[in-house]
Amino acid sequence: MHRPPLVALMARVLMLLPAVVDGCRWALVAGVRPSCMSDLFLIPSHSLAAQSHLPAFTPLADQAPLWDPAKFSSRNHGENQDGWGIGWFDRAGPGRMRSSNPAMDSATLKLDPELEALEDTCSSLLFGHLRAVTDGDRATVNSHPFQFGPILWMHNGGVPTAIQERLSARLSCPTISKMVTGNTDSEFAGALFAQELDGDVCLRSTSFELASLEQAMTGVIRNITHETTDQDQGSSLNFAASDGRSIVITRYRTTLEDEPPSLYLAITEGTDSLAASSTVPLTLLRTAAFSNCLLYTSPSPRDS
Repeated sequence: MHRPPLVALMARVLMLLPAVVDGCRWALVAGVRPSCMSDLFLIPSHSLAAQSHLPAFTPLADQAPLWDPAKFSSRNHGENQDGWGIGWFDRAGPGRMRSSNPAMDSATLKLDPELEALEDTCSSLLFGHLRAVTDGDRATVNSHPFQFGPILWMHNGGVPTAIQERLSARLSCPTISKMVTGNTDSEFAGALFAQELDGDVCLRSTSFELASLEQAMTGVIRNITHETTDQDQGSSLNFAASDGRSIVITRYRTTLEDEPPSLYLAITEGTDSLAASSTVPLTLLRTAAFSNCLLYTSPSPRDS
């Protein structure tokens, strides 16, 4: 099985990172000035609330090198009505609110009252997520983002059950195991990430160096890829993780035969882009509000 390496570009930005399709839809916004829940879920024409009941909005997806209309249709959901979640950071650390209700009911087009009550929740780093059930029950404990101590984590994609079973022995830290309250591949992957951060000290730290987040994310992707055999379906690994200071985001598919789930990067202001280079192992995004943001991407066949 061909497996893609991790390559990327480089830029200095104030950024918005939305990712959609392949099961769930999520968005992350980070910047110098705080953004509010409404900036993700309500105000944009393709807000998360709108995307919960509208077809996937994926401009230019059909121009991707591995575009396959049949796979695109089978791997996407017409609606994402199986839960929502919002995460933020303040001086006390991470906070979140989750629900198994639709963000916006597709029949009445009414916003979930619990979500509406968070309209004025603002932070310089926000996670927003819509869930379409592909693994695990429809339940609040299975809605993203997940929290592991100081870390918020969310996922768009999927890890086959057989691969999860082969990786289960790696989740050896009792403290982190107790943080897993649901039954999804996404939360399981997040627990593996958390364990990779500090090994046997089991998340006693409250913040991490960028290199530690980088190493943990690389480890999770490497372990999932290593356990993937020719008999397995590939895994889609669009992850986002942060401790409130640094952010690591991935767009990744464990096989070169398939396009990863879509991921869009919107630079809103303060751009100082550097030339792309295939020799740079990571995309490094710096903002005034955060130490660093790393973006991993799978290369297209033309780049590999």
